[in-house]
Amino acid sequence: GIDWSDPWPALTGALKQATGRKGRALFLPLRLALTGREHGPDMAALLPLIGKENALARLGKE
Repeated sequence: GIDWSDPWPALTGALKQATGRKGRALFLPLRLALTGREHGPDMAALLPLIGKENALARLGKE
């Protein structure tokens, strides 16, 4: 599972391992899924504000 005490590196690490994607191919679709935007604040700071439940819902993992 994802360590939600520091979720961004845990989430991106898990997705990188599961998909083989990295860089823009990983981060852009993830940002779009979580925020609906291509640009914005640093995701490491933003993800804790989105929260676990909202993030999982937006990623289709309710």
